[in-house]
Amino acid sequence: KGANMQGGLDVLYLNDFILISDLFGRIFRSTDNGANFIEIYNNDEGEGNIALRFNSTLVGDDVYFLAGKKNGAILYKASIAQIMAATEANKLVGTKVGTTIPDYNPQGIYNVVLAINPLASNKIIVLGVDGYYSTDGAATWSKKMDAYNSKTSGETYVHPDHHFAEFMDDTTVLIGHDGGVSIVNVNTQPFR
Repeated sequence: KGANMQGGLDVLYLNDFILISDLFGRIFRSTDNGANFIEIYNNDEGEGNIALRFNSTLVGDDVYFLAGKKNGAILYKASIAQIMAATEANKLVGTKVGTTIPDYNPQGIYNVVLAINPLASNKIIVLGVDGYYSTDGAATWSKKMDAYNSKTSGETYVHPDHHFAEFMDDTTVLIGHDGGVSIVNVNTQPFR
């Protein structure tokens, strides 16, 4: 109740609140286990131009979320205190983390995925059609998974339509995509 969500894309459930992102690049928060939601964030990109995906767990005291856009992916973070203080009138302002991935392709909003290593938050995977990896907290990105040119690019092939990723431990990432499930070791080539 209380919110005008349009096509929920992702959900993050924590002890203090529930966050839901929608097709318009907005984030809604509930502090009463989903009985009521308010809009606390608006990326103003317009329907179908952005998809916000949350990292599945907190990193320290921060929620990380990825804005997958037609013109590049941008990683943001916000503290629990900032999220709790945000209101419909005084929206959350996420802090941009690192640099934009300019050649990122989310196929509209179809495949936008974020995974941050819980043991080393400087290691981040972002997936769209291709996969990108950062070992310096998003200051730089390298394409590590190439959906179509892996034989000539040096990257490894993983099916392109990514929908889920999570670090299982410090080196192993579980990735779900339209082709099934893949397990990637970030301590081997091409990630090293």
